[in-house]
Amino acid sequence: MVEREGIVDMMDLVAVGSPDDVRAELSRYAAAGADEIAVDILGTPEEREQGWTMVEEGLE
Repeated sequence: MVEREGIVDMMDLVAVGSPDDVRAELSRYAAAGADEIAVDILGTPEEREQGWTMVEEGLE
């Protein structure tokens, strides 16, 4: 996929930012046809908990 999509740097596939920024980026992946993603949430324990809640609730 990386070669097919012309990804130059793997950082082009990283979703970083506010919850709204991350939702928008993950939604972009889904719209492009991604049916699997890997998630690793960094931050304080509270930020990680909020991040996993967002993932569990879905992107809608």
